[in-house]
Amino acid sequence: LVPVVTVPLLGRVPAGIPEQIEEQVEDYVAFPGVAQGTYALRAHGESMVPAIRHDDFVLFRIDQDARPGHVVVVNNEFGESMLKRLREKDGELWLTSDNPEYPAVRPNDHYRIMGVVVRVIRDIPF
Repeated sequence: LVPVVTVPLLGRVPAGIPEQIEEQVEDYVAFPGVAQGTYALRAHGESMVPAIRHDDFVLFRIDQDARPGHVVVVNNEFGESMLKRLREKDGELWLTSDNPEYPAVRPNDHYRIMGVVVRVIRDIPF
């Protein structure tokens, strides 16, 4: 039997995780086989297609180190949360989209990686 864990579903990812997390909790959702300390959000937009689609549940951990190749939750200079893939090119880190129609971003000091995506759950109606 796989344990089911209830995780906070965030409206956006606050810069003060975990201090400000309660302010951003929209709901709680339960998933089987998820570790305690996991957070969830709903993906918006098409920048991470095909790996992550609009309205997918994205589960992430704040206690994992981000490495090139990981999909990460990032707060940009405006405090907005976004999903990007961390890449390294010529010794510099870049935030890229899986969808080639979106440009890569070279993060500055105002960007902050908030967590590493550990699972994506897609609701497929049939």
